[in-house]
Amino acid sequence: MQGFITIALGKGALAGKPNYATELQLRARALATNDAIPDQLKQHACVVNYMTQWGLRNGKVEVNEVAPEGRVVWVDGLFAAIDVVKDEESVFKGILLQARSGFKMTAEQTQALAERIRDHPQASAWAKADAAKILSKTPPYEIGKPVEIAFTAMDGREVDVSKFKGKVVFVVFWATWCGPCVGEIPNLKAVYDEYHEKGLEFVGISLDEDKDDLERFLKKQRIEWPQYFDGQVWNNKISFPYGITAVPELWVIDKKGNLRIRNPNHDDHDGLAAIFLTLSAE
Repeated sequence: MQGFITIALGKGALAGKPNYATELQLRARALATNDAIPDQLKQHACVVNYMTQWGLRNGKVEVNEVAPEGRVVWVDGLFAAIDVVKDEESVFKGILLQARSGFKMTAEQTQALAERIRDHPQASAWAKADAAKILSKTPPYEIGKPVEIAFTAMDGREVDVSKFKGKVVFVVFWATWCGPCVGEIPNLKAVYDEYHEKGLEFVGISLDEDKDDLERFLKKQRIEWPQYFDGQVWNNKISFPYGITAVPELWVIDKKGNLRIRNPNHDDHDGLAAIFLTLSAE
């Protein structure tokens, strides 16, 4: 509800209601100084206020964060939010994901963004190092190289992809809030059911935020493979280091533990089956 109020004030201000703009500014300041308010709401209010004030200064009736111009303003809003939240790391992660994906930004803008993170006085050593990797075009993973994915699953199982050597592993980055992810579940289940006993392992990396919703979904869909969950969404401790900026994403790990294929056609049952049969025969 808090987020909806903030958005409504922003839209009203851009629609020509001056009192909405004033109220939005006061609201953003009040949330920023209230220790009882979660960082996520503080960040959201700061960003919406920043984008709204920019829109008013530039005669806009709408500032769309998924449009090229709006995306740049949205990123500037995230930088502004660094000063109002306790968890600066979370904000820097969001900005780093934008720099990695380059979504709606030019290569020059993306480079400038990475430089801005690298040179930011409040950026931690890891954030600066990550920005430097982006600038040097060092990939967060390499085809043909091992990947490190180890965790305690939601059901208590200990999972370590490196210990699956001798088996083919499909790593599924997904979320229940992602329509395409949910849509591909029946096909993935069919492949799993058909080939699991023949040496195919599945590992799920959930970018969900609500654990209860995820558990209900897994139970309803009878998904049996182990799932990682930490509630951090895009800041997920496994997906973030590998630069995952969109889901669904499917990785195929070969019998030696190396990443062999990224994002084959998830909906192609025969194609996924052929990949498994080919790699399992090596």
